[in-house]
Amino acid sequence: MIKLNKILCPTDLSKNAAHALPYAVELAKTYGATLYLLHVVDAYWLESTAIAQLPDYTGKSLYNPTQTAMGELKIIKEGIKDVEIETAEIFGTPYVEIVRFARQEGIS
Repeated sequence: MIKLNKILCPTDLSKNAAHALPYAVELAKTYGATLYLLHVVDAYWLESTAIAQLPDYTGKSLYNPTQTAMGELKIIKEGIKDVEIETAEIFGTPYVEIVRFARQEGIS
């Protein structure tokens, strides 16, 4: 019998990505696995917005991707019951960082 200890559910926090979440949660419940919610902030997107040099109206960054993503992941986490959940947010190229994260955490 297959034993799954860790389930990885990468998300870009879009409505389309949200469709995968119920399946990941159900797998985690069925196998008693830890669910890892991962968001990768695309480094290319950050670079392109930095080049745009948007004016600073408030003395603070107009968009803080870390704060926004972690807030969204927290909301998702609070809505899921009966599953151990770990959240992570990293910067880089999404397809590279998702694979790197899975290997680093021993998710196979």
